[in-house]
Amino acid sequence: MMEDHTGQSMEEPVQEAPATQPNGKWADRASGIKADPKRVRKYDLYLRSDWGSDVAALIMGLGLGVLAVWLFGLERWWWTVLGIIVIAAALLGIFVGVAELWLLFGGERYRMYGKSLLVGAVVVNENPLTVVALTNVGAPGRRFVRFFDGDNQISRKEYEEVMALADRKWTETWEQKYMMAWQMYMTGEAEKIWKGFWGNVHGRFRKVDGKWACMLYTVGNGDWSYKRGDRIPCASAYDELDEKRMMWTKVKLLPLVWGTDDGTELERCADAVPQFEWDLLREVAPLMAEREMKKLYLLHWMPEDARDKYGFEPVGAVE
Repeated sequence: MMEDHTGQSMEEPVQEAPATQPNGKWADRASGIKADPKRVRKYDLYLRSDWGSDVAALIMGLGLGVLAVWLFGLERWWWTVLGIIVIAAALLGIFVGVAELWLLFGGERYRMYGKSLLVGAVVVNENPLTVVALTNVGAPGRRFVRFFDGDNQISRKEYEEVMALADRKWTETWEQKYMMAWQMYMTGEAEKIWKGFWGNVHGRFRKVDGKWACMLYTVGNGDWSYKRGDRIPCASAYDELDEKRMMWTKVKLLPLVWGTDDGTELERCADAVPQFEWDLLREVAPLMAEREMKKLYLLHWMPEDARDKYGFEPVGAVE
């Protein structure tokens, strides 16, 4: 086992990061909602800016194409060579513009709401509606692991000692009762025994994977009513991999309320985010509330003798 510069445990076995667009896969933990395209176009705050940049790329490509035709018309070999270079740039601009516009309005953008990684966010400001979101930015190739006793971080050794003790107690006291219940087809009683013991153990002691990062994000106004501290589930997608640290440094966040007004579905999605992440968000959100908007901050657990429990390292951008 190695340690990174923040002192967090790092194991060597490769573990795939949560699959998410735009890096080629859809997420294993996704909302599954079907976003309403009209609603997305109405509330998605970043759709307009994305649309503007894509149209600009398309117009630039068309303009370069006109310039290339004019250069070819001069009928000089050096202008023809320059025209070939310009037409290549024109084709690239047109391709990028059309491709990006397809992503926005051809269905890909809408599918991101239901198929990109599901993350949690909590409201820290009501006017304008602003949230702090938490996400795992660990990338394929490394597995970052921390161990917790309740909210307190413990060492790997302490965690393994606790699990070994729990395993002995289970074997000595409960395993036989559990097996007898199964043999007597008392499925409910067997599950009660299992959950009664291991539920308490795993509810307190946790092994948590991931490099965690926070971001401050504007949701804006709409046909919703959220108060400070409320949960807002979001879809997220990663880009710009830092290969040295094996982590994503650019995140796109899509509050699911931009895509659906189904309160039952939104609550289901919020419940699908692990409780550990909501607990962590409650602690770090007030500390993030005054930080730079749309900036990605890597979260560090500080040593026990440090003044603050958490440290925040700016590492990249949020779209």
